[in-house]
Amino acid sequence: ELQKDDQFDYVLIECSGLADPAPVMQTFFSHKTAQGRFVLDGVVTVVDAKNIWSHLDGSGWLAKTPEVQRQIAHATKIIINKVDTLEPGDNPRSLSALSARLREMNPGASQLPATHAEVDLALILDQRAFDPSRIAEAALTEATLSGRHPPPPHP
Repeated sequence: ELQKDDQFDYVLIECSGLADPAPVMQTFFSHKTAQGRFVLDGVVTVVDAKNIWSHLDGSGWLAKTPEVQRQIAHATKIIINKVDTLEPGDNPRSLSALSARLREMNPGASQLPATHAEVDLALILDQRAFDPSRIAEAALTEATLSGRHPPPPHP
């Protein structure tokens, strides 16, 4: 049934939790059924603004997890969810601090603040934002963030 070209207008794949998005993304370039029939439009990552810091800083029982870094590194859009739970003002746990940290991790991704993950679908669908070269770029970003690769020199 999936072999018929006219059955889908759009396919949305959701990788819950701490999944590595790279293998799913690679399917669009390597699997014979997907090649030429589906286009990787974009990668949307939802960041839990209330709990992300423990993943990023490795505090508490939520040690630094490479999947969190991978999801952020591969994203073309980042939904920053639960912004209503963040501390107001200019402090280490504010929306501006989180946004800056995410921008360091992935400067190419657009950020969308949200409460209850409510965002306009027009902002995350039909992105046409994916360039296959982003796989290499995201892999380099991920390696740099995990300490496996030195950061590129600043001009």
